[in-house]
Amino acid sequence: MHIAESPERTVNAMTIVSLSLSHRFTPTEVLEKLAVPSAEQGDVLARLHAVPSIDEVAVLSTCNRVEVYAAASGPAEPVTRAVADVMATRGRIPVHEVLRAARVHVGGAAAEHLFSVACGLDSMAVGEDQIVAQIKDAARAAAAAGTTGPVITGLMDAALRASKRARTQTTISTEGISLARAGLDL
Repeated sequence: MHIAESPERTVNAMTIVSLSLSHRFTPTEVLEKLAVPSAEQGDVLARLHAVPSIDEVAVLSTCNRVEVYAAASGPAEPVTRAVADVMATRGRIPVHEVLRAARVHVGGAAAEHLFSVACGLDSMAVGEDQIVAQIKDAARAAAAAGTTGPVITGLMDAALRASKRARTQTTISTEGISLARAGLDL
């Protein structure tokens, strides 16, 4: 487990923690086991939200990543462990395997990571814009499940605003191409 932490760890006395498993550093077979289909997202969100140390939570699951964004009023470590445990149990893999493959971001580093993802900077095809719809879907699913609140909702909204700004004020949207589009072009 690799932890990125910023000095400013809290927002509204809440700690934001992200546990990220991505195509960049997680074996495909692990990502496949941990992926959360949209039909199962409500159940996974409910299980994560039931963890006493988690106040708010959203799950972003795509073909290339599984990321959990949680807000807690306590320290990051119990949140990280609880998220890894829930995901490992669901994926039927040992928790140490999830923790070994995960990148954990705390506070501002968690926000920075989500902004990078939303802007397409952490995608297989830099600049691809499918992630924007996937983040919107993750935010809607968390709202529908009643597992989000002002901290995670604000984080997701800010990431989407940053993405929009990056796509309108830079050339990233003209440089990037979706993997599906790249396949069709070939």
